[in-house]
Amino acid sequence: MAPMKDRTYLIKVARRYFEDGYSQQQIAEEFNVSRPTVSMLLKKCREEGVVDIRISDPDDARNALAAELKAHFPVERVLVAESRHNYQGTIESVGELGAEFIQSLLTPESMLGTSWGETLYQIVHHLPHINLSGATVVQLVGGTGAENPHYDGFDLARSFALRLHGTYRILPVPILVRDDSVRRGLLQERGIAAHQDLLASLTHALVGVSSSSPEHSALVASGYLTRRESQKLASMGVIGNMCGYHFTEDGEFPDIPVNRCIVGITLDNLKKVPLTAAACGKHKAKTLAGAMRTGFIQYVITDEFTALSILEDCRELPLSSRL
Repeated sequence: MAPMKDRTYLIKVARRYFEDGYSQQQIAEEFNVSRPTVSMLLKKCREEGVVDIRISDPDDARNALAAELKAHFPVERVLVAESRHNYQGTIESVGELGAEFIQSLLTPESMLGTSWGETLYQIVHHLPHINLSGATVVQLVGGTGAENPHYDGFDLARSFALRLHGTYRILPVPILVRDDSVRRGLLQERGIAAHQDLLASLTHALVGVSSSSPEHSALVASGYLTRRESQKLASMGVIGNMCGYHFTEDGEFPDIPVNRCIVGITLDNLKKVPLTAAACGKHKAKTLAGAMRTGFIQYVITDEFTALSILEDCRELPLSSRL
């Protein structure tokens, strides 16, 4: 048994097995020992630290990203989904994780608010049918006129409710009107006023985060804002919006005309609702970071590459800029 105590001998055996891919029988023949002795030698390699066997779990890496994001932003929890080989695969990955998470929040008494967007569509699409017949899904803001109607608030609220076997309430108005007087006039209509009462009683809300750049803005694509108006917002430091409300990179909602003309949940009520925000894609990294800085969001769902992009920006900032 002298070889058992010889670390150099153990290293040679370990290299043959773990690096060269030899079978235990091949090692036994080379070292002129029995196969059970090889098994004992390999066990000794582990016991004495010659071999350190680790299991690489991708969930560990994603959990580490989530923990670092949480440390940088005023949110309660971050969930990071797998980034797949293309954008479509990645947004489906976020949808799968988002659907799993949202299920954990829902009860038969839930009154869930939803906005619009492709990421939210993927979450709803990946939800299984759940018997929550007492649950209600409420559209947070008016319609965007999305190019794909499945992404708009009307259809998302309906599809969500069908998955829950619950009921839904839509807001049959545009998300953005020309001025505050029009908005105030709409809010006095009986049906819309009743909807506003529902929006003040939500138990949770699920929102997307939209970029304000002309190339990626849903409001530009749907004609509610012109490219010139979008560019002017960018020149004022605006980088994105939640439920149509535009915010800056440092998480502030400026007092600008567009923020006074949104038909739907008020900013005050949005801040009071436990809020889950879902977004992915490198083009949304700065936008999602700004959204997290607003202090409105409790839960964040994104993907690995977006999380890494946000963290790279955070690491470049001085500590005082992160707080």
